[in-house]
Amino acid sequence: MGVRETSERAPIREDAGAELARPRQTLLSIKNIAVLVAGVVLSSLLAIFTVGNYIGPAIEQRKTSIQAEVSTNNRDLDLEKLHFYSVGPVIVNPADSNGERYLKATISLETHDAELLKEIEKRLPQIKNQINNILSSKTIAQMQKNDDRERLRREIQNRVNGLLLGGHVANVYFEEFVYQ
Repeated sequence: MGVRETSERAPIREDAGAELARPRQTLLSIKNIAVLVAGVVLSSLLAIFTVGNYIGPAIEQRKTSIQAEVSTNNRDLDLEKLHFYSVGPVIVNPADSNGERYLKATISLETHDAELLKEIEKRLPQIKNQINNILSSKTIAQMQKNDDRERLRREIQNRVNGLLLGGHVANVYFEEFVYQ
């Protein structure tokens, strides 16, 4: 009976050892795959970090310097095309101020056409009227922030361009913008 148990147990132990060996092989291949995936992820993160922090800014800096050179060359040519017309100071009472507050703005119009200056000169009363209407329709709160003033400049530009037949105003500048 003891021999039999030994002989019966031996095959069981061999089978158990074989079953244990198979999962180890599977675990080793899963471990290898996990290590490989981790290596790929880490190297990808390292590449992204390197490009984002070192290579990318260097490329941007070079691109910016090239654009600055081109822009400087173009500015020299464009200076001859720039023409300004000073509308002069405009003084209005802002909306909801009950005459207790005022706004003084000195405005200049930019154009790239010297001939348009003549039309602006002829239409100056109309242009000033439009500017007065726009500025007096705004409250002080609507003109305090830079974004508000930018919107105001674009609104003036659009209204003035609506009056002009021979060209357009490229930009509007506030040389002075004071409210009290």
